Amino acid sequence: MPLEPLFAKICKGGRTVVVERATLTEEEKRVLDASFDGVLRVKRARSPSPKSSSSSGTPSPPPPPPIHLRLRYRVRLCSESFEEQKEFIKSEIELHYETDTNFTLKTFLKKIQEKIAFPYGRTTLFKILKALDFSYRTKTYNPFASERKDVIFLRKRYLDKIQYHRERGDYIVYFDETWIFHGMSRRRGWLHKYGNAYEIARMGNLKNPIPGFPATSDKGIRAIVLAVMTESGILPGSIDVIVSGRPADEQVIDYHKTMTAESYGQYMDVVLPLILAACPAGRRPVLVIDNASIHNKLVQKVAAKAWKKGDIVTWLADQGVVVDQEQTKEAIWKEAVDYMATQGGAKAMRKFEVDEKAKGLGISIVRLPPYHCCFNPIELIWGMLKSKLLEIGHTKDSILQGKCLGSPIWKFLKI
Repeated sequence: MPLEPLFAKICKGGRTVVVERATLTEEEKRVLDASFDGVLRVKRARSPSPKSSSSSGTPSPPPPPPIHLRLRYRVRLCSESFEEQKEFIKSEIELHYETDTNFTLKTFLKKIQEKIAFPYGRTTLFKILKALDFSYRTKTYNPFASERKDVIFLRKRYLDKIQYHRERGDYIVYFDETWIFHGMSRRRGWLHKYGNAYEIARMGNLKNPIPGFPATSDKGIRAIVLAVMTESGILPGSIDVIVSGRPADEQVIDYHKTMTAESYGQYMDVVLPLILAACPAGRRPVLVIDNASIHNKLVQKVAAKAWKKGDIVTWLADQGVVVDQEQTKEAIWKEAVDYMATQGGAKAMRKFEVDEKAKGLGISIVRLPPYHCCFNPIELIWGMLKSKLLEIGHTKDSILQGKCLGSPIWKFLKI
């Protein structure tokens, strides 16, 4: 037996609104069920005339301000509705989240019609979802960031380290890079409603033949912008721009192909002394970076089981361990494992170039956990700067104009 509908349509004064069926009286429900189109029509109460109010000697109160139909619908649905009725549609959507099952208004409407005999169409369902603060937008949730145990462990370790450094009063700075490209401008704008080029041509406006804004593109020469953010703003001297020399058709997706470990190391050679100089007396400098591969170049690789026998023997010799090369690979690998155990394990033996450079200056390095760039506050700075650039940018702007910055690292650019 189908369940009783949760909502009802009421036509009052020529306007149709959606209310909860539970708020209707039994008589109103009976009239609604007997209607031919499922709409309850209510007569508007006649307001007292000005003459009657003036004859009584008391002025009539001013009419209440008009409430927009959509706003009145939102308030009625979200503020006055019963909690269990609101939770029904939410629970259905969350079920799709859990099962990773996509749905559209059409398929979702069909499902709830089967479960609660929902008597309305897509438009009403759309308004209900909007009133419940749902919107149709790009998917951004990354399950890896909250479900993988190794990522959870790394997130906890990072938060513990940051809390430790903050409680100790250390001088924490954050590094990150972003990208800009030729003709960076807004992708949307106010255009004539006749978007077809032939329709625009028929208008015959010879004085202003331009039909609208030129289309923007995210292709072409890109530039990598690097900076370090401190507790008082961007670190002076840390902003640098690296222009790519790769072909334009290869610069559509990943700018990390342009930013290499070598250019990153050269940048750190300049920035690390600046961080040390900016650190107040009596405080320890801490640099937070992400876990990109270009930031994790090893000083020397640690032996792995997948290596060839000769490579493992050479690595052991570099560590001062002499082995019999006539042994099998398994025996030699066991000796390598035993040696690494005496040094604290393979992870303890891994040394990164940037860590060693920072350690030599007394700067500690803390790495963000994977999929957690949101923990880096400089991401907010990049967002604001790029929004401003999109606002004032033109499609004819050239990346090469950045040479006027006079950065000391322009000699490393690949143009």
